[in-house]
Amino acid sequence: MNKSLGFLLLLSTVSMSAVAQSDFRVGYIVQSAGDTVSGLIAYQGAQRSALSCRFRTDGQAAVVDYQPEQLRGYGFKQGAKYMSQPLPAAPARATFLEILAFGKVALLTSVDSDDQRHFYVKKDAAPVVELIQKDTIVSKSSPSGVQKVKVRSYPFRSVLNSTLDGCPAVQAQLGRAELVESQLTRLVNSYNNCATGSTAQVVAPRTGRFKAGLLAGAQRGAFTFNDEGEEKLSSTVGPIMGFGFDFAPSRFNEKLSMRVEGLYSKQSTELQYTRPGSGPFLTQRAQRNLVVEATSLHLVALLRYARTTGAIRPFIQVGPQLAAHIKRNAVLTTTYDVASPPAPSSREIELRPSNFGGVLGAGLLLPAGKAGTFQLEARLDKMDSLSESGILSGATTTSVLVGYTIGK
Repeated sequence: MNKSLGFLLLLSTVSMSAVAQSDFRVGYIVQSAGDTVSGLIAYQGAQRSALSCRFRTDGQAAVVDYQPEQLRGYGFKQGAKYMSQPLPAAPARATFLEILAFGKVALLTSVDSDDQRHFYVKKDAAPVVELIQKDTIVSKSSPSGVQKVKVRSYPFRSVLNSTLDGCPAVQAQLGRAELVESQLTRLVNSYNNCATGSTAQVVAPRTGRFKAGLLAGAQRGAFTFNDEGEEKLSSTVGPIMGFGFDFAPSRFNEKLSMRVEGLYSKQSTELQYTRPGSGPFLTQRAQRNLVVEATSLHLVALLRYARTTGAIRPFIQVGPQLAAHIKRNAVLTTTYDVASPPAPSSREIELRPSNFGGVLGAGLLLPAGKAGTFQLEARLDKMDSLSESGILSGATTTSVLVGYTIGK
């Protein structure tokens, strides 16, 4: 048990260190003079990507940190592209804004320090203008009294109406528009097609990723039994298997994803120990035998942080777990070692039908091209009390799992 826990802690440390390292991807920078230089760009997430561009010409070159004032923009060969522009709010400061649509009118976005997303438009050589939608809480009187209601205003519609001038078909859609990325992107792309009379440059939209796969492995649990003193017991190595679903919403950090698993496990534990006798056998030693068996279904929800490039991709994940015990049994049998012993007595310990806990896992993802991804993971989970009376603690379980997820 200690060796397994030590291995998990070591693997977690290595995984956290590996995923925290800079993730360089093929891309380019556009210098102030307009020259484009190819190289490698560090993927940093939405907030940090707006503040700096970490660039190197190749894997051996030194890393240069560029500020928005030093570049016209940068981008990944397969991924987001950024334009350096001063924000309209005072004091004006240059920021790398992500390009959502590009043409006569550009649609741009950024995420601020409070994790709030902002949208901007830029037409030809004009400065960027922020698109704003406001929600205000107002008080309204009614026969039942004063009520608080939310009133939404749409200043951005007026901005877009003047920006997208000359294309009545597009302007006619603004009356129903909401400040939503998909709607704004569609409107600006439609205008660019209309204004130029040719197909506009369309930035590939972000899409959510959904994948499914299978898991199988082995686990071993450790319990504490309180019977006039604590006794430690460990289960035999039992099977664990099931399925998992991975989902990464379109606006998540690329290294983050959500995972839901349904697992089946089986654990069996037996412990023999001695205790003082009772009643007429008070002076004798009682041999006691505890048998605990549990067959369970687990529902696990995890938040995973993993590298998204490389032949070997370390990951860590954590989340809650609910276990429903479809078969559960715990029996304590007492036997006396005397010349004329009584028949062994047995007492059933009532186990809970379900219990709750948490999961910590660390491992490696091994991509197999478009076919899918192999997974190797060490996992530790801790559950609350297994018995109704609390005399049998929840299991602290270590597991080793292998899995395969379908799809790139």
